[in-house]
Amino acid sequence: MKKLVDFIQQSIIYIYTFLVGITLFSAIQLNQYIFGATGISVVTILGIIVIMTLIYKVEILHKVIRSFFDNYAFIVAVILFCLAIIWQFVLAMKAATPIGFDVGGIFEAAKSPETFGDYFSNYPNNLLLLLIFGKINLLGILTWENLALITAVLVSFSAILNLFTVYFIDKKKVITLMYIESFWLFLYPMVLVPYSDSWVLPLVSLYLLGYFGTCYSKNRFLKMLFAIIMGINIVLAYYIKPSSIIPVIAIAIMYFLNLLKNKFKVTSLHLVTILILCSTLFLVNTCVKDIQTNQEFIQIDSNKSFPPLHFIAMGLSENGGFNGEDVTDMQLAKSVNERKNISLEKIKKRLSDRGILGYIRFIYRKHVLNTADGSFGWLKEGNFIVANAKKSGISGMIQNFIYPDGKRLGDFFLIAQLWWCAWLSLLVLGYKEKSRPTNLLRLAVIGGVIFLLIFEGGRSRYLIQFIPVLLILATLVANKSLITMKRILSSVH
Repeated sequence: MKKLVDFIQQSIIYIYTFLVGITLFSAIQLNQYIFGATGISVVTILGIIVIMTLIYKVEILHKVIRSFFDNYAFIVAVILFCLAIIWQFVLAMKAATPIGFDVGGIFEAAKSPETFGDYFSNYPNNLLLLLIFGKINLLGILTWENLALITAVLVSFSAILNLFTVYFIDKKKVITLMYIESFWLFLYPMVLVPYSDSWVLPLVSLYLLGYFGTCYSKNRFLKMLFAIIMGINIVLAYYIKPSSIIPVIAIAIMYFLNLLKNKFKVTSLHLVTILILCSTLFLVNTCVKDIQTNQEFIQIDSNKSFPPLHFIAMGLSENGGFNGEDVTDMQLAKSVNERKNISLEKIKKRLSDRGILGYIRFIYRKHVLNTADGSFGWLKEGNFIVANAKKSGISGMIQNFIYPDGKRLGDFFLIAQLWWCAWLSLLVLGYKEKSRPTNLLRLAVIGGVIFLLIFEGGRSRYLIQFIPVLLILATLVANKSLITMKRILSSVH
């Protein structure tokens, strides 16, 4: 059994490296981003590259920089991390604006629920978010500015929670995570979009903290407390964004493999912890389901809900993304069974039309669309932002980087893409790191990729829910990745 488990563990590394390697290869193709950027940004980036090359090549400079970071790495990391969090709030205050697509509908429904019943009957997964928006509206503070500030709080909280998670796994790597998260936060304008993608982040971070806290804490009481935290946030994450619990499946698989390797030897403490986790899952799920079932805020017709097969069918459409024709067919269908049959026929037809080779080409292209965009699908949805950027002031400076008509929008896309390539490089080149936490997180990434290949995807916004996994994983493999990078650079010269 040990050999079988070791083989599976090694296979996870191979599959993960292959999938993320494709993403990195595609993300490096920056022609569209370079041509969209202003000359100032291109020159600045080239200047930074030249300076970094000099630091790497010139021994004196290399020693000075290394000595500085040996002495002040923690202080610099803390300052950078705090500035990045402050930036999220500045962004929320200076660039908040009405957002289109689903989140715009939820915002309006929170104010006038009687006109949006069918949407939430079709997409009941957004009901909990609507109820939260409704409570905010009752407080009289439902504005796009306030929602952006709430999102900034949630995103920042997620980033802080990730630090605690890495502390449990390997406290020496917390500084590395602060640097990585700082770059991410500086280039994350999704704080302006108060939707499930960002709102689920602290819940994912909390259940990951709960899991690793349970694994690495030596205190029995803390183990049980972390099991409760994990259970609560798995359920809440599921009701905010169902696919966000894919890492939980990875946790379950890895736990089973570990049991298999140890011939199913389980301590009494493990059994108690699992019992507490399962009890928490059951109780919290019962409470949340009861709240949704008995809510009187909006009338929901469960017979109008879109079946999972619909999202699989959409995932097989032209770009594997949203398909308006499919949605119309679902809305016109008179029963749940009719919707299932329509979706099943579309799945069969789309698979048949493509054939085996056509389907392989399709999933390759869809994987690229799902993962290669470092802006996480910024402005890629319908009516994402319709406002115009201001021409002056701090608001104007910020908005010109991220609004559709912004003069510096191309600069944002280029910088975000370069950072995504650096992030992906860390994720790919750390293949020599084979610890249990890293393989668990790799399996979570594989699960997320497979989910997006099967269901609706077509843009990288759906990666946001997995950002805590990607941040923590990049941190854990960073040392091995940098060693590999140095070896590659040395071999080139």
